[in-house]
Amino acid sequence: MHVNYRTIARTMTAAAGSAVAAVLMSAQAQAAPAYPTPIGPFEYEHECLATGNSGTENGPWPDYECKGSYGAWFIYPAEG
Repeated sequence: MHVNYRTIARTMTAAAGSAVAAVLMSAQAQAAPAYPTPIGPFEYEHECLATGNSGTENGPWPDYECKGSYGAWFIYPAEG
């Protein structure tokens, strides 16, 4: 049986990114929603987008943009 370690590593990275996002969103939900600085970095754009989408679905921010490049993607939430 062939084990694709690259796929396993990507899955683990995505899971870790989701866990970090949950902690960040939980902390932000408790604090006043002011976003003076971007949220991140995320290694991959899809991690940034998934976290940004989760933020819009769960209420911490109404909209966002992911900006950056490999290894340094950041979420820029919209205020209000």
